[in-house]
Amino acid sequence: MDEQDNSKGKKPKKSLKLLWIIPAVILGFILLVVFIDSMDTPSGQVTKSICRDVEVPYEEQEEYMKTEYYTETVPYTDRECESKQLVYRSTEDQLNTDVVCIEDHKVCKESHKNFWGNIVCDREETVCDTYRETASFSITNLDSENGWWHFEWRSTCRSNQPLCTSNSFETLTNYGISLQPTETKTDTYSITYDAKGQKYLYAYFTSIPTKQVCRDVTKYKEVQRERQVTAYRPVTKYKTEQKCD
Repeated sequence: MDEQDNSKGKKPKKSLKLLWIIPAVILGFILLVVFIDSMDTPSGQVTKSICRDVEVPYEEQEEYMKTEYYTETVPYTDRECESKQLVYRSTEDQLNTDVVCIEDHKVCKESHKNFWGNIVCDREETVCDTYRETASFSITNLDSENGWWHFEWRSTCRSNQPLCTSNSFETLTNYGISLQPTETKTDTYSITYDAKGQKYLYAYFTSIPTKQVCRDVTKYKEVQRERQVTAYRPVTKYKTEQKCD
């Protein structure tokens, strides 16, 4: 009876040992896991990385074709025309002039008295009261084209004329002559004046015919051109990289 009582009294001690061993085993397992993990982690820290794909921008030079404008100096032919007088020959500076007396009277220069007391003229002179002056000139067309020459007949006072003292000219008439190539014509004009108011007659050209003379000349001008050239421009592109936190 005593042995049975002793055996019954020992069972509680074994249960207490089991209760102590199980937590110790669990704790030891946890320490073992921590120790192994610390061996894989530097400096003994426990970390867990989270990685993801991200788009990273970068710049790249892209080649493309563009239109370039420029100027170029190019020759071209132009026609220039100018107005030139027709070639001619005229004698208006050397007029053919003829002056004649159309009215006169006699003046006794030397005389004597005769037996009866009358005055007898021994020498007399003719004095002109009115003159007629006629002038002419010729003109020849030396050009290859026909034309009209316009001129005026003018008069002006000669020097020391009591009855003609004006300093300006007087236009007597306007006239025009048409001439074919190589043709020659003559024009004549007459005036009358008092012996004490003598004048000078002359011709004055107011218009000389012209023609257009043209010629081809080389000129230069700036012309805009265009061409295709290769150029480069920056372009932003993206690449995928893995980023871990």
